[in-house]
Amino acid sequence: MAITAWESKVAAKQQAGRDKIPKEWLLPASVMNLLRVPLPEHPNRIIEMDIPRQSGILSEKELNITEKYTVEELLEQLRKGVLSSLEVTIAFSKRAAMAQQLLSCLTETYFPEAQDRARFLDSERAAGRLVGPLHGLPISVKDGFQIAGTAATIGFVSFLDHALSEKNSPLVEILLELGAVVYVKTNIPQTLMANSHNNIFGRTLNPHNTALTAGGSSGGEGALIAFRGSPLGIGTDIAGSIRIPSLCCGTYGFKPSTARIPFGGQPSPVRDGMSFFEPSAGPLANDIQALRILCRSVLSTRPAMYDATALDVPWRDLEVPPSAPKLRLGLLTEDSAFPLHPPVKRALAQAVRALEAKGHQVVPISPLRAQVSNALALGFAYFGLDEPPAHIAASGEPLVPSVIQAMQTFGSFKCDFLADCEGLQGIPRVAALNVKRESIADEWRKVWRDERLDAVIGPAAQNTAVAHDTYGLPPYTLLLNVLDYPACIIPFGKASSALDAEHFTMGSDQVGPSCTVERYSLLLVTSHHHYQFTFLLPLRNLEQHSNMGSTSIAMRPWISVESWGPDRLDVVGIGMDDQMYRKRFDRGDGGWKPSVDAAWEPLSGKFKQIPAAISWSFGRLDIFGIGLNNQMYYKAWGNNRKTGGSWIVSDWQSIEGGFKSPPVPVSWGNGRIDLFGIGMDDQMYRKVYGGQWSPGGWEPLTGKFKSPPAAVSWGSDRLDVFGIGLDDQMYHRAWESKAWTTSSWTPMTGKFKSQPIVVSWGQGRLDVFGIGMDDQMYHKAYNGTNWVTKEWKGINGKFKSVPSAVSWGQGRIDVFGIGLDDQMYHKAYDNGGWVGDWKGIGGKFKSAPAAVSWGKGRIDVFGIGMDDGVWQQYYSNNAWASKWGGLGGKFKTF
Repeated sequence: MAITAWESKVAAKQQAGRDKIPKEWLLPASVMNLLRVPLPEHPNRIIEMDIPRQSGILSEKELNITEKYTVEELLEQLRKGVLSSLEVTIAFSKRAAMAQQLLSCLTETYFPEAQDRARFLDSERAAGRLVGPLHGLPISVKDGFQIAGTAATIGFVSFLDHALSEKNSPLVEILLELGAVVYVKTNIPQTLMANSHNNIFGRTLNPHNTALTAGGSSGGEGALIAFRGSPLGIGTDIAGSIRIPSLCCGTYGFKPSTARIPFGGQPSPVRDGMSFFEPSAGPLANDIQALRILCRSVLSTRPAMYDATALDVPWRDLEVPPSAPKLRLGLLTEDSAFPLHPPVKRALAQAVRALEAKGHQVVPISPLRAQVSNALALGFAYFGLDEPPAHIAASGEPLVPSVIQAMQTFGSFKCDFLADCEGLQGIPRVAALNVKRESIADEWRKVWRDERLDAVIGPAAQNTAVAHDTYGLPPYTLLLNVLDYPACIIPFGKASSALDAEHFTMGSDQVGPSCTVERYSLLLVTSHHHYQFTFLLPLRNLEQHSNMGSTSIAMRPWISVESWGPDRLDVVGIGMDDQMYRKRFDRGDGGWKPSVDAAWEPLSGKFKQIPAAISWSFGRLDIFGIGLNNQMYYKAWGNNRKTGGSWIVSDWQSIEGGFKSPPVPVSWGNGRIDLFGIGMDDQMYRKVYGGQWSPGGWEPLTGKFKSPPAAVSWGSDRLDVFGIGLDDQMYHRAWESKAWTTSSWTPMTGKFKSQPIVVSWGQGRLDVFGIGMDDQMYHKAYNGTNWVTKEWKGINGKFKSVPSAVSWGQGRIDVFGIGLDDQMYHKAYDNGGWVGDWKGIGGKFKSAPAAVSWGKGRIDVFGIGMDDGVWQQYYSNNAWASKWGGLGGKFKTF
């Protein structure tokens, strides 16, 4: 038979992929001869055969790297330098190459490029710099994510004729910024169905049993991770495409709500712009903590700044109390149209018994209310709104068997939910379907309300992994896409021929994969061999933090202001181009420079965090920022009224480190700066300037923190430092007489959603402020010997920003915050008591306030307005100026 044009293209692509695997990583014949072929037709148990160890390709250390560590443990070893990124990357690359030879799970490999990247990351670490919280970690991504210079075919032969990707997808850019090593892309099904089989890269096999499907459409990820050829992978999900491979391959998988993890920058299988409910991107891994690490790290970068389709909503850590509360859990029960296979029914029953034994309540949700069938009908109606794309016909390739089988299966599914939509076309049909979707969402709203549920458990599918080309429809997973709920796959037990011997017959009015005892026993289990099954944990829209942990973040300032003498102000901020800018006010030099109407002075550099400015004497200004590589940078200004001012340190100087929080400098004397920041490992670090920076690295102060620190000095050689711990409590540590007064952090109780703010108006006096979980501002004071009050005192008000506090004299504090109406509010403490209630001082702001005083009775306060420009208000002669003054510019806000 003659070779067709499309087959020739495929053969060339496949050969190019094989050529990229180093010869020394090819599995020897002695290993391959252990397998029964063809692999898809025989139940080869690749994982149980321990082929990586038998092959001799991996050293014992490389086997341990790929098998013995969780992702969190790997990252810890990489941070400490116990393992290098290069050796970790090579270990997982070798294992991924083996997986490709056995399972056909990869589409693109970047082994040489990944090793170059790992060497760079190791050199950064050797210099004391961590690029990000994923520093040195290999991560695999699904084929649709674009990597510059390579293809993204998404399983269509015709896409082999497309130009290579010109740039990385936004999520790939974020992963690189976080320090990851992207080393492979993974296989995907033709038309993104539930069996990962296409005509370019072939059929992805299940490493537990090669006669079973690995699922889809992120099947390459599921198979690779189950084989431990990747510690952490990224898939996508529009009907179950993360969750189905996870349940088939026995991994953890998390589908966030739409637009939480950036999905943009991928080729589409349908007409551009034809989207009615969006896909989600999310992680797959062998431990649940890895899912949390990935989501938290990605969201720390503000994905909306990379991908216009992503939400600008920060990660929130959820405190897990020492004594876990009793939960009220909904149970998604079997829909009779899609009967559950015996091992799935047993899994749910076991899960219910285990939860109830711990005192949790489990409330069944009836099929009538769950609307699994209705959601499936609706989902496929949405999918059918566009004309079938010409991607397959364009090359002449045939449909793969699983696509044909799925089309036939849906044709046999009957549901009258959409009966009143029949005959409608175009916009009227779209509108009618949207109304139907709203009705499903509203019924679930009532379920959550009526049953007072905390979460829901349910089957991830009717079945565990089934024979190739028989998976069929995704009713239980597609429901969660229609609702846009986040959902997590949790492996829970194994199928067993002894325990699951119940005879199973599919009724004439039922839909799903067949599961006779004989076939089930042959394909899923033999004697004592078991197969994993899973259950699903869905939550309401955007509640994914509750899945893996959650906290609120208050609005922060994105400008910093400092004064080094009377009538002198310096304001710095981060512009829309990531560069830092400055304006300075000097009455003796004619006021604002550059002028109010002029552009701000560019200070060059590229920065990703709020800047900080500090002065330790008249005419001296030190400015700090976190660069795009997470290192700390600074420059310094010196001024003399007789000779003028200039930059002493003109170019930005790196003082290294790797930070996820803004810099926090404090000075307790001439020529002295103590600089603090939160590292990529959530620890607080310090560096000291006393003519030069020391120590050579950064001093770790232990503890784990979720907020930027706050620091203040009330006397020579005295520092007080505060931070919000991972439990939302505030913690305190003091430095005095050249040493820390305690070896660990002291808890101050309270629960806070903002970073702390601290101010001192005299020797031995501290006043600390923070925004509580109820949005109220709280205050605590220290008198040099003791905390004045044991408990935090609420000072009323409701705020959405971090507060700002300043003192211009003994016994005087002025506090500012942005209210829930976006207006700025002010309150004063004078001579032992608060003066009146909060007073609005006008304006509308999208950043927290930044306040400073350069003399008794004088306050200047700044904020970024709704126009992204900087606005100033000042207090003098016991009164506020008549209106806010604009200083122009365009600045970033958090």
